[in-house]
Amino acid sequence: MLTAGLVCSPWVAADDAPSTEQAVAAWITADAWVRTGEVPPAESEKAQVPLSGVEAVSIVLRLGGRIVAVGEDAEGGPEMLRRATGRLLSECSATLRQRWPEAMHDALRRQSLLEIDLAGPAEPLLGSTFAEAAAAIDPGRDALAFRRGNRWARAYPGRLLAAGLAGDPAATFGRLATETGLPRGAGLPELLALDSIGVYRMPTVRLGQFESGGLPEPLIRQEPEGNAPTVDASGVRTLAADLLRHLQRQRHESAAPGAENLEGQTRGLGLRGDHDPISGRHDPFTAPPLAQAIAVLAATRLAEADEDLAPVAGPFARQLLADLARVDPIEASPLESLEALAVVSIAAALDPTLAAEDAATAALVDAADDAIGRAIRPEAFESLSPGLKAIVAAAAASNPGVHGAEGTTERLNAAWNVCDDTTRVGLMPWFAWAARQAPDAGDLAGELDRFRTRLLELQIEPSSALDPAEDLLGGFDLERGPRPRSDARSVLPGLGLAIMLADGDLTPRSADANDLQTLRRSIVSQREALGFLQRLAVSSLAAATLPHGDIARGGIRDAAWDSRQSIMVQAIALWWLAECIDSGLP
Repeated sequence: MLTAGLVCSPWVAADDAPSTEQAVAAWITADAWVRTGEVPPAESEKAQVPLSGVEAVSIVLRLGGRIVAVGEDAEGGPEMLRRATGRLLSECSATLRQRWPEAMHDALRRQSLLEIDLAGPAEPLLGSTFAEAAAAIDPGRDALAFRRGNRWARAYPGRLLAAGLAGDPAATFGRLATETGLPRGAGLPELLALDSIGVYRMPTVRLGQFESGGLPEPLIRQEPEGNAPTVDASGVRTLAADLLRHLQRQRHESAAPGAENLEGQTRGLGLRGDHDPISGRHDPFTAPPLAQAIAVLAATRLAEADEDLAPVAGPFARQLLADLARVDPIEASPLESLEALAVVSIAAALDPTLAAEDAATAALVDAADDAIGRAIRPEAFESLSPGLKAIVAAAAASNPGVHGAEGTTERLNAAWNVCDDTTRVGLMPWFAWAARQAPDAGDLAGELDRFRTRLLELQIEPSSALDPAEDLLGGFDLERGPRPRSDARSVLPGLGLAIMLADGDLTPRSADANDLQTLRRSIVSQREALGFLQRLAVSSLAAATLPHGDIARGGIRDAAWDSRQSIMVQAIALWWLAECIDSGLP
């Protein structure tokens, strides 16, 4: 029974999970059965596969990134693997009969990719709500279980990841409760009044293959275990090139030359919205103006930073800005977004040629400069939200020839002082950029330095007490929950800290001991953060396991356990990489 209060079970070391060695042996055995299309008789010796410390087995078969069949067993004994594989083959046969001619079935089974999850002993979780119990779950690594009396329902990480559901274990517990016959949508207090129940995590070892006929590889969520990032100049440039190509794939085909709307005008839809590589959907259909504007800025900075990528990044920035300037009826207008206009103004200040050859683009840049000129006036600036104050001040500082430099520092300090720490994390790139552009950052430089110290304390490092998974190392734990977690929101402090590190006023290079310590720690932090970003990128191997992996390849996941890709994250990550390349980091 669950007790009241926020009390979560301690993190259990990986040694308590089933061993990788027996998982490999189980995978090889199951793979042989799958390729032949049959399991040995129950009474035969070959059907007996002892799995020490394993309470449940789940097997997944994928074809073209999509799940063809699943099989599981939690009845115990040495026949668990045979029973799970037999159930998978029965489902596989039914699926193949529905979709393909019988002559193709053997070949399709041989082409499919096999994954196996071995779940260890169920460990009870404590809490008064599903959310409190779920706080102890390692998403995409733990199996989840719900017990009602003697009846159990389980969810395995491989299948949760494949369905895009691993990131919400509390909701999964609710679904499992429904599978045991309990009322849909009921909370734990209501369920406790109905029956004897329990909520559990099961440490799990996962193995999978990334190509047909390939050997099994231990997995950490969606990527191969031990897939160490290459955090050097070459690795960062490769990541930037991959991400640039990924963003190019997100551009609407209707934005290409010759694609016209009903009025005969070129449709400049620009970038698509957030992408789900499982469903293939983009939501929204077209990215909001701010995300598109940041992509323009990121590509512009990359063209400045890397002469090899400039022939691709520069024209891409001009394309995106031209798309943004041509507003289709189904799009939001950048003229209605002061944030987007501010970013357009920054990008145009960096590269005045962005709007040199297109009247619509030039008109957008003029409108952006006019809007910032009005917004930076004291009476207008005072009425802005904290976020708008930061980005408008950054735009004004970037273009002092148009907006003037007088009063910029005071406005920056005023914007900083009205923000709480959570807001400052989200606005870190703009404050850092504005402080770098302003002739005198004043008190803001000191505030940014103190805030950097606090951010570095949130960066996830190896710890014997918490034992974070390797794919979380270097990320920023912005929620500070019972166990370390980090996701793509880390691109915001990562970019802000990179901008600070590249500036000698914000990160002094003097011989002073404190300055040297800050410099060294900042360099180490940036390397670790870039390593985390590389791990979030969808590798060509992982792309093969996603239904729409060709589009997702090279892009940044929302989290290690969430394959969705925010278009805003892609743009900010590219800007971050451009800043690192430009300054010679790491």
